[in-house]
Amino acid sequence: MILSHTENLTFGEISSMVLSTFISRNGNSPGWNADLQWTLYHLSCIFLFFFQLLKERSIQQSSHEQLVLDQVTLQSLHEQLSADYESLLEEREGLRVTQRNLKSELRLLQDSYALLERQQKACADEKESLVKSSQVLSNSHAELTVSTVVLSTLYLSRTSFAEKLSL
Repeated sequence: MILSHTENLTFGEISSMVLSTFISRNGNSPGWNADLQWTLYHLSCIFLFFFQLLKERSIQQSSHEQLVLDQVTLQSLHEQLSADYESLLEEREGLRVTQRNLKSELRLLQDSYALLERQQKACADEKESLVKSSQVLSNSHAELTVSTVVLSTLYLSRTSFAEKLSL
């Protein structure tokens, strides 16, 4: 009826529409008085106000629906961020444990390296000592060789002298 198509109408259009509807239903009676027109005017104002309220309600309802949708989206994002945060906390704790283990392993490796350095120095010192001993032995061997040659020469000379004497 009148209400179904009046959302975008102006006050004058609504007033004319109500008046024409009233006349078509009740007939055009010349005895109408000013009170009836005044009542129709107020009725038109009420219709106009009613439709403005309907428009505002529609706008508020769509705004409310958008706010509810935004709230659901924000809640979903909050839950996702909370899950990500918990995951990062667990990963952080795992990394801390790994760091402690690596520090412990590093200390063990440093201790092993220091021990190997001491052993290497001891081996180098022992090698140097053995080289010196080898040189001393080599010199002693050379002296013994010279002494042996001298003794052999003396022995040969003595044997040849003894042979000469026995002759």
